[in-house]
Amino acid sequence: MPQPPLTPVQARELTRSIPFCAQRTFAALDIAPAGAIQVQWDVADGITDVNQLLVGNYPGAGGAAVPLPHATGPFLDAAVWSVAGTAGEQGLLTVEYSIDRGCPFRLVTPGTAVPDQVFVNISGLRITGRFVRVTLANNNVAGAAHHLVVDFGVYVRSS
Repeated sequence: MPQPPLTPVQARELTRSIPFCAQRTFAALDIAPAGAIQVQWDVADGITDVNQLLVGNYPGAGGAAVPLPHATGPFLDAAVWSVAGTAGEQGLLTVEYSIDRGCPFRLVTPGTAVPDQVFVNISGLRITGRFVRVTLANNNVAGAAHHLVVDFGVYVRSS
């Protein structure tokens, strides 16, 4: 065989990707009227060349200087089961992305209604910003009977 070879030789080996998931889950969480629970992640930190990332405040309340938790993976899932203090009331599940530091969170869609005692699921939503925030809100008016008790999970996964 002539050196170097006339046709390129590329070493080949079998590889297998290992799936991974970051999750935040809540069981029997009581959300007061006009209250909300939020889950936020930075999906670029640690896997992107830092020279490609913008500087500035992190998105969110008041432009925080504190880094958001890191999660790796292009897919977002969320699941909610809600029991309303008053039958027929509902929550609202929203997903927002922020392009990079210095940019605000922007709604992906107007939101998904979470009816009383109906399982709500978002599966495989592609994350297209650097930051993702998922909010479950109790949009009901103030009053003792207007609480939502929820089982809520948000997952960022690789496959």
